[in-house]
Parts: sequence; structure tokens; C-alpha cells
Amino acid sequence: MKITKAIIPAAGLGTRVLPASKSVPKEMLNIVDKPAIQYLVEEAAAAGITDILVITNRGKGVIEDHFDHSFELEKNLEGNPSKAKLLESITKVTELANISYIRQKETKGLAHALYCAKAFAAGEPVAVLYGDDVVINNKNPATGQLCRVYEKYGKTVVGVQNVDRDKIGLYCSLGVTPFEDESRIMACDKIIEKPKPEEVMSLFAILGRVVISPEVFDLIGKGLEETPEGKELYLTDIFSFLGSQGRLLAYDFEGSRYDMGNKLGIMKANCEVAMNHPEIGEDFRAYLKELVKTFGNGIDSSETKGMMSVQNYCENCCIPFDENRCPVCRRKSRRSVEPDDLCFLTEKEQVWGGMLADVLTQNNIPFIQKSVLGAGITMKIGPARERVLFYVFYRHLSEARDIVNELFSSSAEENTEE
Repeated sequence: MKITKAIIPAAGLGTRVLPASKSVPKEMLNIVDKPAIQYLVEEAAAAGITDILVITNRGKGVIEDHFDHSFELEKNLEGNPSKAKLLESITKVTELANISYIRQKETKGLAHALYCAKAFAAGEPVAVLYGDDVVINNKNPATGQLCRVYEKYGKTVVGVQNVDRDKIGLYCSLGVTPFEDESRIMACDKIIEKPKPEEVMSLFAILGRVVISPEVFDLIGKGLEETPEGKELYLTDIFSFLGSQGRLLAYDFEGSRYDMGNKLGIMKANCEVAMNHPEIGEDFRAYLKELVKTFGNGIDSSETKGMMSVQNYCENCCIPFDENRCPVCRRKSRRSVEPDDLCFLTEKEQVWGGMLADVLTQNNIPFIQKSVLGAGITMKIGPARERVLFYVFYRHLSEARDIVNELFSSSAEENTEE
């Protein structure tokens, strides 16, 4: 069955981003030049959704105004050819989908908010886009990815991505079994909300996108009846029940997800979207490059404590050292590097540095020998190779220096024996 309906729960109070959300709904906080909720509506429309229900609360009427016509503003722009693109951008918003609204009169959590939309669903499967989560994938909208999975298998689908182990306790953890023929699709048999370390089953967590079957509304209704007064029914409890019955799938969706209920998430969204913005992207990237130069010459002092005295590197191995000889090749030839030379790396240099850092932190000794100790040969990117290695040493190796030093020592002993 083709999915054409979507629900956007947007009734939360936004306490994590106060005071910004005191008088402006968090869903209306900007990402560059559009409010966050517009990204959700555009994503749904791009996925083939034609009807959207936004669940709001008191003080969120401005959301309705945003997706309605503003006749005075449109009239003001109509007669000015230089404002034609602006006029198009604001009128296009009103035509994205058929958008309706309903209020969650009591703040009783996500499951209760969705139950308010039972009449809207009218026995059909619906996509749900959590109001806090913006997912950017212009070529393949996350909602569309989940809809296709539902249309193929006919089961409720939760959109998931990997979460860092130290953050998984803030989300939920899923017990999953990947499909043999489709790596991104998994059977999900259990979900634990905000798990303790010993309860973590996987690092997959539900992140803002689900497609629910009609039976979910009935299960929520029954669950609400059985939930004691003052307690909250978690939507993950409903999903976990479906999983125990073999009626739940998880899908590892593609897209960059930003938590708009989190101050850092808002800043990440603005920064990354701005870098690719057609109007300001180029200038913003140039600004960031200049800004980075002011960050202590690009070196984090907390990571370089005890190493800042190393200002020389071997001309053969490109390895920093402050002894009489290079600890690897035993040569004396070396050059001094001024701190300003480390202030900023090109994108190509950052890629090399990041790759080497990943290798080093994974303790892949053979590859270290090939790519680091022989960097002067294998990293054929001209003078930038030295700066790349300094980038690795000074920016990435706080947890791997003992490994590297041990490797250098063993390599020096081998060279000495030879």
C-alpha cells in the first residue's frame, strides 16, 4: 500500500534549548534561512507524502502561519523583479502538502500525541517524523527509504542509526538481526529505553523516523488505558511488543541527522547546512578556514601537553623528534617547523591525516609501518605530507602515542642491528 500520510509531533516544550524556545517553538528555530520544521515537511513531500498532520500545543500558532499565505508580504514582493526568487520561496512553502493541525491538550508523551492522530490515519499506515530530528538527504529522503521498506514487507519500520557507546544511554538500544540479502534491513525483537551499560544490545537507536502500521494506534489506546495516572506510556514499549511478535523491522537509513532539541545539534545543523548553501556556502567555508587559524594555530593544547617542544622532523621519514637522530632511520637530517605552518590543513591533507589517525588508533601495525614510517614514499602529496603527519601527531594521537612510541622504539632497534 502506497503511504501518503505523515504525522509530525511538535507539541514538546523545548526545555533543552531554553531560553530560545520560551516564545519561539523549537520547531521554528532556523537552520540558516528555513525553520527546522520546514525541512521535515519538505522531506515528507519529496518522499511522496501528500497529507501531513502536525500535532502542536499552546503557543505554537506560528507554525501554522509559516505554512500559510502571507498576502501582505507576497503583494510587496510581487512587483519587484529582484525579489522574484524570494517570492517563489515563500509561496512554494504553502504548496508542499495538505497540512492540518491538532493540539495535544495534555503533555503526556509521544505515544499519547500519536494517539491524537488516530482519526487522521483512518486505518492507513502513516510515516512519523519526530519534530526534534532533522535528517538531510536531498537525493534519497529518509522518510522515503522507510516507506519503501514498509510497502515491501507490510510491517512497522523504525529508522535507526548507530550511536556512540557513551551516548546510547540517552536513547534506546535495539536487539536486531540483519537480513541476509539486504544489509540495511533488520528484524528487531526487543527495545530498551535509556538502557544501562549492561542492557545495551546494539548501538542502533531510533532516530526520528518511523512508519507505523494501523495496529499501532490500537496498541497505544490499550496501553494508555492500562497506564497508571501520572505515568507515561513510551512508544518504544509498543514497538518492543511488536518486535516480540515478529512484526517490527529496523532500517539503517542514510542521511545526516541533527537533534534540534539540543543546542549543539542546532549549531552543527547550521554550520554543516551553511557550508553547502548555494547562496552563502563558498563564503562561509572561507570564513571557517580563517576562523580555524585563530584556534591556537590549530593545535589543541590539551592533546599536545608534553609534546610542544618537538619542533623538528626527519626529512626522510617525516617523523617529529628531538633527539640527535631520527628514532626510525637513525639519520640526523632534520628541519624545524614553525607553529604557523600547522595552523590549517587543506581538505586533502585532512583526509590523509584522518585516515592515518584511524589506522593508528586501530593498532594496525603493518599498515602503520607502511604508511607512517614510510610516509616520505607512500604519501606522494608533496610538502604537505609533513604537515599531515604533524596533524596526526598533534591532533589525533592522545590515545595512541604509547603505541606509536613503542613502534618507533622497536623500529629503531631493528635499524641499529642492521
